[in-house]
Amino acid sequence: MSHRLPIRAPGSVIAVLSALCLTSCLIAPPDPASTPADAIVQIHGSGGEELGVATDYGIVFLGHTQRGGTVEYTAWYGDGPSPESGLVEPIGGGLFVTEPELAVHRSAIDFRTPKPGTRVRVVVRKGRGVREFAARVVAVEGAEGLFLAPNGELTRLGATAVGAGIFLDHDASHALIGLLSGELELT
Repeated sequence: MSHRLPIRAPGSVIAVLSALCLTSCLIAPPDPASTPADAIVQIHGSGGEELGVATDYGIVFLGHTQRGGTVEYTAWYGDGPSPESGLVEPIGGGLFVTEPELAVHRSAIDFRTPKPGTRVRVVVRKGRGVREFAARVVAVEGAEGLFLAPNGELTRLGATAVGAGIFLDHDASHALIGLLSGELELT
């Protein structure tokens, strides 16, 4: 990923999440016919591409490519892609949202902060292709936020993975807990 944060500590690269952890509650059941991959949309901002996740609150994304105005995005259905557009609204905490005009597959959101050691599922979309893999939440001494332990899958992700959905991996709801926002290089 191209978004590196200027924090250095010994020996690894750790993925950073933009957390949705604000309160202690699970909001809305997921669309029963969908999987986490169905909720991943591709954002086509004026500054490039990123990913977002469709939720009951709209399509949530990081705003790395667009922070205002109208944004183009592609939602995926069983019969293929659907190009759409929506108005960008800031919702705080470095997160942005656009409201889909059509009904899209959506994910539940779990606002509880996951503890270190929690297994999560990272879901990345590039066109029709979807990659899903397991990761683990870790604590980073001297840093605040949510972090994922480095693994081979995370280190191979490129800039197009910014905004990938991070979902709980231990229950049937597969609730969204955050968006992949970059790497933290520890030296």
